[in-house]
Amino acid sequence: MNKKIIALIPARIGSVRVKAKSLRLIGEKPLIYYSIDALKGCSIFSDIYVNSDSELIGMVANRYSVKFYKRNPDLATSDSMIDNYIYDFLINIPCDVLAVVNPTSPFLTSKEIEASINHFLDNDFDTQLACENMKTHCFYKSGS
Repeated sequence: MNKKIIALIPARIGSVRVKAKSLRLIGEKPLIYYSIDALKGCSIFSDIYVNSDSELIGMVANRYSVKFYKRNPDLATSDSMIDNYIYDFLINIPCDVLAVVNPTSPFLTSKEIEASINHFLDNDFDTQLACENMKTHCFYKSGS
């Protein structure tokens, strides 16, 4: 059975800590470009969407030839839950498998994405999360 597999990049314009971070330039390209490029290098996706409340981000999606799903502003606040905007997307754009790739992962490769999707499909999972064990804090000389 061929499954309809869609990739989704969520990108709010109103980040609390870094405004419009998905559009910040890294090497003359917006941060979101690197996730789009990695996804476009995969052969497994039926479609690639950028999901945002911002027409400006929609223009970037269009520039890089991926689809744009305009998110309701109520689903784009700092209090919005991923479940809510994913549910909204899925009731409007049906698919068999949805892969959510954050725009803040510029070093993710097409090969890693495809391996992850294949792992998901081969194991008949309902959900799969990818994460990396990183130490973000350190201590110098224990004690007070």
